[in-house]
Amino acid sequence: MSKTATDNGLLAERKARFWETTGYDRAFRGSFGGYMTDVEAAALERLMGQERVPLLLDLGCGHGRFLRWLAPRAARLLGLDRSARLLQIAAGALAEAPLAVPCGLLFGSAQELPLADASVDRITCVRVLQHLPDQDRALAEACRVLKPGGTLILVQYNWVSPHGMIRAAKLPVKAALRRLIRLTGREPAFDEPTRWTSAGALRRQLEAAGLTVERLTGAWLFPLQYFRSRRSNDAWPGFLGIALGLEKLADTAPFSRLGGYLLVRCRRP
Repeated sequence: MSKTATDNGLLAERKARFWETTGYDRAFRGSFGGYMTDVEAAALERLMGQERVPLLLDLGCGHGRFLRWLAPRAARLLGLDRSARLLQIAAGALAEAPLAVPCGLLFGSAQELPLADASVDRITCVRVLQHLPDQDRALAEACRVLKPGGTLILVQYNWVSPHGMIRAAKLPVKAALRRLIRLTGREPAFDEPTRWTSAGALRRQLEAAGLTVERLTGAWLFPLQYFRSRRSNDAWPGFLGIALGLEKLADTAPFSRLGGYLLVRCRRP
């Protein structure tokens, strides 16, 4: 096995352990969590509209926060995630309030999808790709399971943004902290490195996977996460107003390439 494959495997295992212990689902409470979900739902709306497909896969569905929003847009839904804990939360929510369409939950990796070739009409992937050690393999898998003419709707973090610049400054500090913590025999309580991208690099990556990019735009212009109470996850009202105002520009030039998110709709030929 190559060193790259070994490193990717180790990183994947560390990330899997992190998602089993993190309170990720709690991050979407409060006004900041509501704002982020609204931004992402609006992003999906821009790329998908109300079009309904026979089978939709939400790749990296987590605790299922978008399954209810996606339900009117599919005759049948699948949610896949590598975290058994988050899938359990999603299953509990679906049992308590079932969807109007059949919905199955799958435990598995985006890099090895447990689905047949050409079996899915649409895939949504919201803020998942950057966490995967082997993104090219995941995109190739997405292309494999999509039917000809099927679409991938992708929301991915963008380096060329205020968020990306802040993150770039933090990367070496967090890397040093990880090393120090592991020297003591413990594991860090924060996530492993993630691979952000740029519009040009993402387009090339998608095309190399065999996908045709139909639309590429952006969202999330203001780094509101630095202007909130961590305890309540409530954004400070003045800054929430600024963020909501700026978001109206996120789909217009030149701002469409400067948001913290890149939004892409691509098709399998």
